[in-house]
Amino acid sequence: MRNCVVEDSLDNLKTQLQSYENHEFKDHASRGLSVKQLVERPDWIKGPAFLSEPEEEWPGVEPAVSEESPESTDVEVHAVTAEDQSQDNAIDQLIEHYSSWTRLRRAAAWWLRLKKILRTKQRQSHNFTDALTVQELEEAECAIIKHAQKSLQLDSKLTNLDPQVMDGMVRVGGRLKNAKIPQNAKHQLIIPKDHHIETLIVRHIHGEIHHQGSNHVLAELRQKYWIVKARAKVKSVLGKCIICRKHRMPVSKQKMADLPAYRVKSDDPAFTVTGLDYFGPFHIKQGRVTRKRYGMLFTCMNSRAVHIEVAHTLDTSSCIDGIRRFIARRGPVKVIHSDNGTNLVGADNELQRALQELDQDQIQNFSTSHTFEWRYNPPAASHHGGVWERQIRTVRKLMCAILNEQHLKTCRSDEQLHTFMCEIESTLNSRPLTRVSDDPDDLDVIAPR
Repeated sequence: MRNCVVEDSLDNLKTQLQSYENHEFKDHASRGLSVKQLVERPDWIKGPAFLSEPEEEWPGVEPAVSEESPESTDVEVHAVTAEDQSQDNAIDQLIEHYSSWTRLRRAAAWWLRLKKILRTKQRQSHNFTDALTVQELEEAECAIIKHAQKSLQLDSKLTNLDPQVMDGMVRVGGRLKNAKIPQNAKHQLIIPKDHHIETLIVRHIHGEIHHQGSNHVLAELRQKYWIVKARAKVKSVLGKCIICRKHRMPVSKQKMADLPAYRVKSDDPAFTVTGLDYFGPFHIKQGRVTRKRYGMLFTCMNSRAVHIEVAHTLDTSSCIDGIRRFIARRGPVKVIHSDNGTNLVGADNELQRALQELDQDQIQNFSTSHTFEWRYNPPAASHHGGVWERQIRTVRKLMCAILNEQHLKTCRSDEQLHTFMCEIESTLNSRPLTRVSDDPDDLDVIAPR
């Protein structure tokens, strides 16, 4: 019985093959044809001739097993079709694949063009390689948004927008129908929350306006789209933008070391540990001769008090005389800190050359005989002397204020220069070291004097 069924099946198969031959169902690529035969038979490109005829006239194909066959009752045929859910999953995978709104629209436009070409019978009139048009990109965007809006859920936040369906897409309602503004601005497209295109659109607008802030991005977004809880989404996307994080990242600062012990001691008298630096020069008149004078700034490393002396020259003897006057007025000193002479950044060349010529051995002998220690900062490390460098900047600021923003060019005598330096010293020592409080019960601010 089974042999008879097999023979019947073979006979039906031969009949089908003959039908294929009659209708030119030949597979020329695998069967082999000469070049001349291949050129003369265009059906391998256009397909069989019956495809250009109505579907009712297409030839049918008989099943291999007849209904009278004994085995036909034991065979179950399951038809597998592309359901809407599987199509949605494929589209979702396509959307999730792209991280750019522009690339997603172009990819969707190419797929829609291919779909349109396959549905038309005159395929040769279409060129698949032509550049995409603006209309095709807009159609692709509409198709993407229509698919995304399938996940919209009717809740209180959506109903408050008075949603309306226009051109197959859900838009924001409202009372601006007669307003003379663009249609997209009157009725924005509603984008479902937590959808992938939500992130792509926000990221695209952020790049179009050259990485501006969240408020600017939100204003541009509302010109066409409406995202539920858009402000939180915009801040989330902008917080992950690599370009913005690079440009707005605060400059990293090196953690500073602990303050030295002499900077935080409160039981030592003022100027026990002192910083010294030069500034100037200043010109004075002595008859018809113009001479140079320099300022020696002494600052207490603990109380931040300031003492200023006038040095006539930059030689070693003038430096020692200035220190002796300072000690005579302010009391004994244990340690003096100063620059090394080669790293006076910001001073003029003459001051640098003169300080390099100071006899450091003679100064060291003088400090030893007066029972205090002289410590020099490392070369090319002016930041070690930030305490006195900052006070010199304040001195320059006061000089400009006292002279009404005019440069101090020439003083009539040493007496006028000494008076000028004493006034600057007094102002520096009256500056507040703490913040002024608004509470009347608080104590007065702390000042060096």
